[in-house]
Amino acid sequence: MDDFYSPAQRSLSNRFAHWREQGRRRRSIEINLEGRSPAQYVNLDKSADRPDVFLVPRNKTRSSLLGLHPANNPYVQTLCEFDQGHQQYTGSAMETHYSRFQPQSAASVLGLTGGELSKLHPDAAVLPWWAETDKSILDSMDIHQRRLRYRRPERYGLDEKLDYGCQFYGPVSKGVGELEYRRHIETHQLVKKNGYLPYMHGHLTGQFLVSDNDWGWVCHKGNHRYVSLLRLNLEYIPVAFSSKLGSSVVVQRKDVEHWPNVANGLFSTAEALQVFDRFISATNS
Repeated sequence: MDDFYSPAQRSLSNRFAHWREQGRRRRSIEINLEGRSPAQYVNLDKSADRPDVFLVPRNKTRSSLLGLHPANNPYVQTLCEFDQGHQQYTGSAMETHYSRFQPQSAASVLGLTGGELSKLHPDAAVLPWWAETDKSILDSMDIHQRRLRYRRPERYGLDEKLDYGCQFYGPVSKGVGELEYRRHIETHQLVKKNGYLPYMHGHLTGQFLVSDNDWGWVCHKGNHRYVSLLRLNLEYIPVAFSSKLGSSVVVQRKDVEHWPNVANGLFSTAEALQVFDRFISATNS
C-alpha cells in the first residue's frame, strides 16, 4: 500500500526530494483511521505527543464547503478526462458543474431551503461548525450582485470589472472557469511529476465530523491537491490534525447546539444537522 503518491520516473532532484521526504516521514507519527473513530482524538490538540498525520480512507473524505463525495466530485472527473485526452476547459465536467450548479442563496449552496440563509448571497455560505461568522458582514452582501471571490484577483490575471464567481459553484465568468481548470490541471501535473511531498510543502487540513455510528473528514486547506490525490487513486489520504482558525478539528454531532454558527442563530439546529448528515452520508451527491 502506497498511501503517498510517488512517480514511477524520477529525476535526480526528485530522488533527492523523496529522500528528504521519506526521512521526515520516518521520524513522524502516523495513525491509520481505518476501523477507528476520530472521536477518540477529540482532545488531541491538548496533547504534547499528538500524531503528525492521520491516514483517512478515501471514501471518508469530502470536498471543501460542498462536502462532495469522491465518487461525485466533478473536479476529480475533470482530471480523469484530462488524463484520457480531453485537455480543455470547454466541455469538461468542471464546466458542466459550473453551468448546472448555480445556487441563488447561501441556503441552496448547502442544500437547504428557507430559513435565514435563503436571504443571503451564495458567497455568504459558511458551515455551521466553522468559527463564528459576523452576520453583519454576510447581511451586507447584495444577494443579486455577482461577486468575484478571490483575494488579490490581479495575481490570477482576473479583471474585477469583468470576471465573477468562485471555485465552488457557478455561475462563473470564462476567466474564472479557465483559471480554476488550470489550477487543478497544473497541481495534478506537478504531483504526477514530482510525487506528493506533504512533509516538505504542508499537509491538507480540515475537520472530522463524528456521529454515533459514522464519521467523515472535510477538506479545508489544500483542495486542489486533495482532488489530485483522489484522481491518483490513493487508498488513504494523509491529513494533518489542523483546521480553520478558531474551528474545532473534531466536530461531534451531539454538540450541535454549541457549534458556533448555530449558537449565534445563523443556522437552526435542524438545518445544521441536515448539512452535517448529508456530508457524512456514504451516498451524498
